Amino acid sequence: MTLDYRVALLAAGVLLLLAALVGGRVLGTQVSAAVRTGLRLGVAVLGVALLAWTLRSYRGAPTAPLAAAPAHPAMPVDLVRLASADVAACSLPSAPSLPDGDSASLQQMAAARQAFEAYDAATAAYTQCVDAAIERVAKQQGSSASAADVHSLRTFGTTAHNTAIEQEQAVADHLNGQIRAYKAKHPK
Repeated sequence: MTLDYRVALLAAGVLLLLAALVGGRVLGTQVSAAVRTGLRLGVAVLGVALLAWTLRSYRGAPTAPLAAAPAHPAMPVDLVRLASADVAACSLPSAPSLPDGDSASLQQMAAARQAFEAYDAATAAYTQCVDAAIERVAKQQGSSASAADVHSLRTFGTTAHNTAIEQEQAVADHLNGQIRAYKAKHPK
């Protein structure tokens, strides 16, 4: 795979992540929250998968021995590429399926709440993993990278972190809507 092709695939992966981030605003209220959430989650997973697949091809590239390297200044390090593999190793949780509040039983609503709490914990673990991966790469490579490269790395980490949080918020909003519908059907 040529370098230009790899860069194009990396850019496409980042664009998919950004599309997932702003997808809810673009779709607006024309599409139901569940469909928006599903689309955004699918686009985000596709973006992460594309990034991981492309970065894996970098790992498979043969490297020249250190002794054979020409004597010239060190090449700049692509911090986002380095961090992408670590971020891709973090487990992005799947959103739980939620019952329809108009027809769900109390047990189904309780199970949905428990599933969301597990999803919330998994999302927190994912964002901590992403943050740790970004900090690890920044600490290991930051001294040999430019300020612009470190800024790009942090922007990449913030995007991955915030995308997961926004997806969780969309699921929480949908769950709350179903809870309101359930309570309207079953007043105390």
